[in-house]
Amino acid sequence: MLNRVHVEGIVTKTWGFQGTRFVRIACYPDPGRTLKRSSGGRDEPEYITLRFEPPLAMATGGLNGGDRVRASGYLMSREYTISLARFAESAEGDGEAVEKLKALAEEAGDKVRKPHVLNEVVVEHFVIL
Repeated sequence: MLNRVHVEGIVTKTWGFQGTRFVRIACYPDPGRTLKRSSGGRDEPEYITLRFEPPLAMATGGLNGGDRVRASGYLMSREYTISLARFAESAEGDGEAVEKLKALAEEAGDKVRKPHVLNEVVVEHFVIL
């Protein structure tokens, strides 16, 4: 099977975990290839997470928000769970409902969890443009 990804985008966020570097990019579509438009009629980006394993992770140390990168690699998915407490920290919406959710999360702690799947591009080659 073919599993090859080529992508270009603008760095929006970088972080690391146990020697692996993650770079979130905003990938704007080629003309005529988008389904997402803002209320102003502009194309909206797709946000993609690039995963840099050691030793390639060291090469990402100088990346900053706004840098434009081109990367190639393969698609990988990761399954994990999100606790209700963690979800409640970032929840948005009706203020009263969010406060009730946070109170429930304090009571339930990590007893309630939600399965989650994240797709990433494991980078094998990249260049800063």
